Amino acid sequence: MKKDIQTEYKRYCEYLESYFPETSLAHNKSEILVKDVFEVTMSLSKIAHFLDEDSNYSYFTNLIEYNLNNLLYFLPLNELVSYNVSIRNCTEAILKMIFTLEDEDVDHKSTGYRTMKDNRERLLIYQKHKNKIDNLFSIYSNRSNSLHLKKANEVELTKMLENKLCRQINKTEMNEIKQDLSNCKTTLLEVICFYNIDLSTQQKLNLKRFVSKSWIEKLYYL
Repeated sequence: MKKDIQTEYKRYCEYLESYFPETSLAHNKSEILVKDVFEVTMSLSKIAHFLDEDSNYSYFTNLIEYNLNNLLYFLPLNELVSYNVSIRNCTEAILKMIFTLEDEDVDHKSTGYRTMKDNRERLLIYQKHKNKIDNLFSIYSNRSNSLHLKKANEVELTKMLENKLCRQINKTEMNEIKQDLSNCKTTLLEVICFYNIDLSTQQKLNLKRFVSKSWIEKLYYL
């Protein structure tokens, strides 16, 4: 874990202790899986944050960051539907960012999932990173299909809410979050490189704090 992410994780743990002390996440904050999920969420959020605020795609990088910050809020609530919404929205924003970089004359804010999926093969980046782009569509689809509500077994409201907050962390869910966001992170970095997004020296220095050495070397050649 990078030093800056370690610092952020320490603050996040303090936040959990202050506002969600009885939750399973607070009790398991030292587990490697929990740290891994935080690390990929925070690093992806920071990558989006440090891209150019005045660009034609900044609307989408702001959405990426916003939804990842929401995910960090939802994690201690143990609410799968909220996880799915945050990750789906993040994935959708990356896809719309790609379409915007391909065609700057079109406003893709309202472009739908089906339209993007039907036109993905026209993307220049699709020829080189077909599997990564297809994977984004799969993440979006899977997270959308999981937006279902389950009938609560408990009759008493407070008991139902207590059980939701205090139930054990689902490691399968956490691993899926880690995998999906890792794929999103890798694809976003590939997008930056493929479209040769102009990065200032300061932006590169900022990104260096949150990406691996191999990615630092690629970004520094832009």
